[in-house]
Amino acid sequence: MRDALLCFVMTVLTFAGLSFSFCASGTLSASNYGVGQPPRVSKTTEKKMKPQKNAKKGEKEKTEISEPGLHENAKVTKRYYASFKEATKNRVTKEFLTQTVDQDKEGDNRKKIDRNEIKEKIEPQVMYDLEGARMYVYVPPAASDTNPPGVFINIPEQNNTYDLLKLQPVMDKYNLIYAVPILPEKAELRQCTAMAMDVYATVCASHNVDKSRIYGCGKGGASAPYLPAYAPNVFAGIIMLHYWPEPDMMPKSFVHKNLRSVYFACLMASSQEKDCEQLKKRLTKWESNIRTDRIRAFEIPDLKAVPLPENLIDSTLEWMNPPAPTKKKRR
Repeated sequence: MRDALLCFVMTVLTFAGLSFSFCASGTLSASNYGVGQPPRVSKTTEKKMKPQKNAKKGEKEKTEISEPGLHENAKVTKRYYASFKEATKNRVTKEFLTQTVDQDKEGDNRKKIDRNEIKEKIEPQVMYDLEGARMYVYVPPAASDTNPPGVFINIPEQNNTYDLLKLQPVMDKYNLIYAVPILPEKAELRQCTAMAMDVYATVCASHNVDKSRIYGCGKGGASAPYLPAYAPNVFAGIIMLHYWPEPDMMPKSFVHKNLRSVYFACLMASSQEKDCEQLKKRLTKWESNIRTDRIRAFEIPDLKAVPLPENLIDSTLEWMNPPAPTKKKRR
């Protein structure tokens, strides 16, 4: 019994001696710590060791379209969606990219596209080769960080820029950056929308833009109404030229959920009365989905009027930019 008690006391004293020697030295030997392992660094020290970024928060990169004026054949350097997978995360965009619609048939004819066709045909249209992509961009002189411009995206027909010189005063008046993708011949609908939004992403990388004033326009109109389907919750207004899609041509979730805040203007050619009547019928079908005060038809003399009359674009933008309601002062 005495031997066992003595052994226990010696064990306790041994461990106490080791603890004291460690506390006094404050270090561990290489055999105890692990040879070759780096010293541990606290999280506070680790943060201080990280390299600091030179660019200030919110500062935009300097590019060829940073300065005011007209920039022809400028490079498109950014994508709106980094990948096709990212584009299809949103339900509305996924429906637009993966469903087909026969625009010559009436009624709900939406159907899913075969997976192989999506991989071989649709995905290359959206994720096209960015290296050769070009655009026209006009930056108004008033655009600055303290006076952020809006953006007017135009999807042209056969690369017609709508005679930009005539529209410059309108863009200056509303402080809008005018951006036009240079489309390849026979570009498909989805490629047109993808290229237009990549132009928008490139503009946003160079300028602090007013994201409450983003507008889309299309010659022939077929691409313009699909812009909000490809990029939901971006556009304040859409201008279509003598075209208005059937509700059944649009993604179902887009028709019901994403139209309440968007202005839609349809520019109709009064010279083509039969087509105008058909367009007006389509407009009434949309009234249950769009606020009636945000849908309007503007008449133009002739469908072949190129460039569009600048006063008509001015009137359309003025309608889409109602003055803010003034608050009554309390007495």
